[in-house]
Amino acid sequence: MRTSSSALFGLGLVMAVDRLVFQPDRPISDVQQTLLGIVRRVART
Repeated sequence: MRTSSSALFGLGLVMAVDRLVFQPDRPISDVQQTLLGIVRRVART
């Protein structure tokens, strides 16, 4: 569980920095939906 939590935190951090630096016009709701989709896929495994 601890590793999963760290991985999800890291994923969120990378996505946030990616949006701020490379895609500042990307809506935050799009980033949120992408992150939730990844979490759902991992949860099914």
